[in-house]
Formats: sequence, C-alpha cells, structure tokens
Amino acid sequence: MEQLMPLVTVATQLVSSETQLGERMSTLAEAKERARAAHAAFAHVKEQRTERFMTAFEKIQSRVNAVYQELTLGPQINAVHGVCYLTLEDREEPYLGGTNYHATPPLKRFMPMESLSGGEKTMAALALLFAIHTVSSTPFIILDEVDAALDAVNVEKLARYLRTNCVHGQYIVISLKDALYHLSDVLVGVVKDKDQQSSRVLMMDLCDYTH
Repeated sequence: MEQLMPLVTVATQLVSSETQLGERMSTLAEAKERARAAHAAFAHVKEQRTERFMTAFEKIQSRVNAVYQELTLGPQINAVHGVCYLTLEDREEPYLGGTNYHATPPLKRFMPMESLSGGEKTMAALALLFAIHTVSSTPFIILDEVDAALDAVNVEKLARYLRTNCVHGQYIVISLKDALYHLSDVLVGVVKDKDQQSSRVLMMDLCDYTH
C-alpha cells in the first residue's frame, strides 16, 4: 500500500490539473468569444461612423464651392468669383485625419490659407459655415461682427448673399456697418439709458421699405 500511495497522489493531482485545465480552456473560449463579439461590434461602429462622416463630408464638399462662388461674386456683369474645395488626409479612417480647406479669392493665385488676408479668411470661413448650414439646417445662425475684417466690397457681397438666402433660414447679425444691416428685415439696437441706469432695446421694422 505504501508503494501505491505515490501513484494515488499523482493520479489525484492529474485529475485536479485536468479539471483546472478544462476550466481555463472554458474561460479562454469565453474570452475569445467576447473578443470576437467586441471586434465585430467595433467593426460595425467603425463602418457606421465612416459612412455617416463621408455622407456629411460629401454633401458639404459638393456645396461649399457653389456657396463660395456666390458669396465672392461681384455685382458687375463681367465679375469673377473665387473657388474652394475640401480634401481629406485619410480616406480609410477620415474622422481620424485632418480635413483640408483651400480657398482662392477672385483674381488671386492659389496660396495656403494662412497666407490669405483676414477678410479673405473670413469669406472662406463663412462659405464653409453656410455650406454646412445647407446640409444640416438649423433654425437660425448668429453672426457676431463677422464683417469686422471685411472691406466695403466684401461687406456688400456678404449683405447681398444674406439677403438672397434668408428665405432658407434666419440670420441674426451683429454689426456696426450700415452697408450690412441696411438690408435686414428688422433692426434691433441696444442703447444705454443714463436716467434709468440700464439698457434699452429699440426696434425698427424695415419690411415696409424697399431693400
């Protein structure tokens, strides 16, 4: 019997080891299944994310140049307009890379965006904003002194664009330049009332006047 004891001990240990191995194999199989499910879920989310991003990007890309052309076109018969376009740095996972925006003002050669003047950058930025608005419409857009860096010519172009496109949405424009706000439907002014030690709001409806 004493000679058999080591064999019994080994057999017991073997059974225990086999049991532990079986449990670990089961745990490993469950972990692999969870990993497979997580990978499939991630791939599905990635596909949806890419699809939604590209759908929005392509719509904006198709609109931004038309908006920029309309925004930068002068009133003259032989006037020329600017051109702009969007490009992606990473087509495989576009939401992880950058989106490049290039704009060339009227009668200007192509140059990096950082080389444009403040007014030219403003017009390009507004074109992108308006293009996004046409794709994902919002009830209204607030423009807070966006004409600060614009010269008189570009202020008139912006005013004409807003007047033409106000049928597609409402624009609340904060401006100190009459060349812009004289084409609005309603003027709202805020002035200080020294007697009341407060501010007063004045309104003037311009709809009865010819723009």
